[in-house]
Amino acid sequence: MGNTNVTLCLVDYGKAADFFISLSKLDKTRKYIILTHLPSVYIKCKKNKIASRLIHKLSKKSKFFIPVPDLQKTRELALGILTSEEAASLFRYYVNEIRCLEFKFTKIDYLFVWNGQTVAGEVCTFLRNEEKKKTLYFEIANINNRIFVDPWGVNSRSKLNICGEDYLRNFSNNSEDMNYEEWKNKYIEDKRNASSIPQAKNLSEKNLSLLLDYMFTTAFGYKFFSKRSKDNKARVKKRKHQARFEEKELIKDFVFFPGQVHDDTQLILNSKIGNVEAIRKIVELENLPVIVKPHPAGSPEEYSGLSDLINQGRVIISYRNTFELIENAARIYTINSTVGFEAKLLGKEVIFFGRSLYEKFDRESLKNYVKNYLIVADFFSPEGNIPKESIERIYLRADMETLGHDKTDVIESNVLHN
Repeated sequence: MGNTNVTLCLVDYGKAADFFISLSKLDKTRKYIILTHLPSVYIKCKKNKIASRLIHKLSKKSKFFIPVPDLQKTRELALGILTSEEAASLFRYYVNEIRCLEFKFTKIDYLFVWNGQTVAGEVCTFLRNEEKKKTLYFEIANINNRIFVDPWGVNSRSKLNICGEDYLRNFSNNSEDMNYEEWKNKYIEDKRNASSIPQAKNLSEKNLSLLLDYMFTTAFGYKFFSKRSKDNKARVKKRKHQARFEEKELIKDFVFFPGQVHDDTQLILNSKIGNVEAIRKIVELENLPVIVKPHPAGSPEEYSGLSDLINQGRVIISYRNTFELIENAARIYTINSTVGFEAKLLGKEVIFFGRSLYEKFDRESLKNYVKNYLIVADFFSPEGNIPKESIERIYLRADMETLGHDKTDVIESNVLHN
């Protein structure tokens, strides 16, 4: 493959496949390979003429010993999707396939993975530590046309969270042509008028690939689904019965708690308490009633255990606009939801119960994070809206680990303005 850099994307999530396929088609200077244990992703890659490999239980096993790190904090084990033995087996298959690719075909220059708090993510971390691979972890930023990209991980495991301001300051001079106050005002106005989030819209899309993945992984592969796939009927039921929970008028004095998806990695891996425990704790701390908004991608049945507090008027279930609730609340409590970021953007008092990237952000940190750290790209766009400048910033985010932080601001600034 000559001097062309090769990027290997480890994919265990359908929408992540769409993003990485779009990236590979838009990037004309690098070679991409997608490694997955989902047949729907493998087929999608073939249709788009993207090199890909499919891992399953019949894949060739390694002749050499592959040490397996602690996988207890992966999504698969935390949700009971895989057993410890299955997770370790999947880990070894991934590592072996990557080493076989390098031995037979080409050197892998970069490893990309979505989220990273999965078995595939642990594979990337293992190879980053053991073989010094340049690795990037991607996540949705929940800000339109922005993604989170970090060389160590996402959420509490990210370099941004661990190093904080010392790391964030490296990006302070890399601003694109963006008027932050104008962006902030438009963002708030859009959020005030928003009816649903992109994740919720995607849940309504029919996806036959789920059936293919379910059948294949049940017979030959590794399960990828959790209780979330069984909650679809509950979501339909929720939409039908939303009105019976909705208060007629927004009360004047209250605190706000935004619910999170029960199997979100933010909740299961970065917090010691769940939605219901958090709500009961807030009731103990507050004299004001607690307005709770269930996550659009969650299940309303999760809150059935709060019927005593609901009947007493201490807890009110609401489906009002999130920003309306943020703006009118006396305080916002959250485990580690992005709503905490939005509340800080509005200058509200926020109390976090879980490990959160945004907890220590002040006004200047928020500005720098939005303007300079997040990368412009539309994760939900079917056309793959990833500007050329963003592709280069993605790779510089990985290269800066070897270039040195003191050079990052100069290099990124040059990329943005050339």
